[in-house]
Amino acid sequence: MEVNFKGALLNMDGVFERTEFGEFTDFQGATLSDAAFFFDAKFGKYTSFRDVNFNSTVNFQGAEFNGEIDFKNANFVGL
Repeated sequence: MEVNFKGALLNMDGVFERTEFGEFTDFQGATLSDAAFFFDAKFGKYTSFRDVNFNSTVNFQGAEFNGEIDFKNANFVGL
């Protein structure tokens, strides 16, 4: 399964606690304006945060990555 947030503008806290993402998860070009929490989230074979703007707190505490993760050109602005 593929999960696609490509180019999304999330203007609220994103809480993905214990979320199980698909084999391919794409946040490429998304903007996370407020806090993003991925507590205990599980990611599949490929996860892209390429070109993502993290404008506030981001937390991957307890997250499980089971493959490749791409943060190329990610921008951590508000940290």
